[in-house]
Amino acid sequence: MTVASLAFKYAVTKDPNVKKQAWKHVNGLKLLNDITNIPGLPARSALHQTSDPGYGHWHNSTNPTYNGWIWKGDTSSDEIVGHLFAYPLVHDLLAETTEEKYLAKSLILNITKYIIQNNYFLMDVTGKRTTWGVWNPKYLNDDPEWDDERGINSLQILSWLVSAKRIAEGTPDQELIKKALQDLLNHDYLTNIINCKILHPQDLNYSDDELNYLPYFTWMWADMKSNNHTLKDNLEFHASITRTFTHIKDYKSPLWSVMTGIYHQHIRPTNFQEQDLIDGIESLRQWPLEQIKWNVLNEHRLDVTPSRYPSRHDQFRIRELLPYNEIACFRFNCDPYQVNG
Repeated sequence: MTVASLAFKYAVTKDPNVKKQAWKHVNGLKLLNDITNIPGLPARSALHQTSDPGYGHWHNSTNPTYNGWIWKGDTSSDEIVGHLFAYPLVHDLLAETTEEKYLAKSLILNITKYIIQNNYFLMDVTGKRTTWGVWNPKYLNDDPEWDDERGINSLQILSWLVSAKRIAEGTPDQELIKKALQDLLNHDYLTNIINCKILHPQDLNYSDDELNYLPYFTWMWADMKSNNHTLKDNLEFHASITRTFTHIKDYKSPLWSVMTGIYHQHIRPTNFQEQDLIDGIESLRQWPLEQIKWNVLNEHRLDVTPSRYPSRHDQFRIRELLPYNEIACFRFNCDPYQVNG
């Protein structure tokens, strides 16, 4: 998301210092892709040391460039969402030379092809799928254990295939990607995306809003940049983003509001209102800039109403949204109605 923000900033300012800063972060992401020595499998993180830190799944790099480095495996769908959100923006807004565009294109296609070629799984260096790298129809459509991920993971893989199809135009990879896209459409993945947002109070995961909205935007961006604008006629996508925004608009996230506003303005009208943008801007104004973790206690306040439903971790919640500088929310994947932290 840092790379994406800098790409947009550079597109507006053309400030060479912004571009320099952005490419520093892009090269960090490239390192995560290169260090595994498996094209299409990015590491979770990497360290310039050889001793195991004692947590997670760490491996010695077999890439000679990174001799003496270790990398963390079991890469999640979360990381792939971030990578494939950022790289199209790098390609279109930040990359200006043939080499820069080739790098962004390669990163997009390597990851996408790796998932396709491994039957819609993210395969680890161990030869087994990673814990959360699953977009396979037999899991998402047929396995009750994956019911919660059915909508969100269907959205992810469809958005990546639509994005990669545009980037691969005119290359031999395009046919592979088009075939995979049609395969998943035949497995009703479009229908799956309608119910991306889980609403049960004790199964409400605010991190999933990010894992919904970044793929929403990846798909939107691909459509806006293509010559064939088909998203405006995609009823399932429209139902999905409208339903999701209906249930999250009250906690006034600036980014999710802006992304919904872009869809509303440039693709197809929704239930988005100008007040939603105003609320999002106000959230930014309220957001604390200091990086100190203060203890926050709000349950004693007389101006809050306890919720009937605890959080998914059985924590006390309220019904009102307090200003963001009065709660313990330090990023937009937290529960904004959790009063203590």
